[in-house]
Amino acid sequence: MKIFGRPSRFEMNANPAAGLPRLKCFLSLLLFYSIVTISLPVRPTPTETWVISPDGQTASVTGRVRQPIWIKLNPVWWFLNDDEPDPPEWQLPGKPFVLRQLSWYLRNPLHNFGKYVLGVRDRNYTVVGAAPVYATIWSDVDPAKTGWKVSTIYIDGLRLPFVSYENDSVIWYAGWQWSGVFGFKFNIKKSSLQFW
Repeated sequence: MKIFGRPSRFEMNANPAAGLPRLKCFLSLLLFYSIVTISLPVRPTPTETWVISPDGQTASVTGRVRQPIWIKLNPVWWFLNDDEPDPPEWQLPGKPFVLRQLSWYLRNPLHNFGKYVLGVRDRNYTVVGAAPVYATIWSDVDPAKTGWKVSTIYIDGLRLPFVSYENDSVIWYAGWQWSGVFGFKFNIKKSSLQFW
């Protein structure tokens, strides 16, 4: 369609293969960037220290080492697991290592993303909540205890919430756990099908 004697924008870009070289260039740069950022020298090991108040309602962490921003911006790194790159012994014992490795990464596909991109696992902060603040759900402390558990992380003027609930039928949580990990979970107890 011509408007005032000029071809319209749709007619000029009618060839879908015209953008293919740009896409190839972008994907090549992304692959190069991913390889470079993943192969950079290892950061120093953090020596974190937790201080928990006597009433168990407040905890502060110090000594954590921040992940560099160029690593956090790498979408390939989001799917890796910097803390435990290899599966523990309890993950499919007796199976071939390749199968165990694959199932380990499928079990928690966005490990680094939840800990370091959305999460604050590499930052120092204070967390306040129901005692003991270092428990994610009540059954972590007492298997018979159920109900709501709420906490808040205070970091650089931000408040990052966390809420969990557990009863005889379900366990669920959402938000930033006391450890700084962002996540959500929904499990139906005594069910073979579990959702995270």
